[in-house]
Amino acid sequence: MSVNNQPVAGSSQGGFSLIEVLVTVVILAVGLLGVAGVQALGLRTANVALEHSLVTTLATDIAERIRANPIAFQADQYVIEVDVDNPPGGNECLQACSTQERAESDILGWYNRLLILDQVSAEITRNGTVAEISISWVEPGIGFGSDDAEQAQNFVYQTRLN
Repeated sequence: MSVNNQPVAGSSQGGFSLIEVLVTVVILAVGLLGVAGVQALGLRTANVALEHSLVTTLATDIAERIRANPIAFQADQYVIEVDVDNPPGGNECLQACSTQERAESDILGWYNRLLILDQVSAEITRNGTVAEISISWVEPGIGFGSDDAEQAQNFVYQTRLN
């Protein structure tokens, strides 16, 4: 019995050539680089959102502390301007405190939490029964072309304290 080793007309050998494999690897590499870039951008954007959420929480935190100590607020003991070079004075009050000691302790604790932000400064002002809390900080760019540089941010929170 003889076996014919000749290929059938019109058929060719299957498989991939080296060039096809290299083209596939290049396309896959470009796609993976794009995915990595999108993931990095997503992480930076999430960090910016986290900072904005933190600033909002810090502003409402001190507003509630002021609301809990209205006598000190009316005496302007919460009115202050602080930054990294100008920390607030006073001590932390853990037990029975006067209204002034409580205000100093509240501001000191708040300032220490503010230091999480880069180049932070904050100001609390009073206009009658309205407290205005202003927080400024610098956040890194998120990578959208010209927005890649650091940007100064400012958040202002106002609340009426009756």
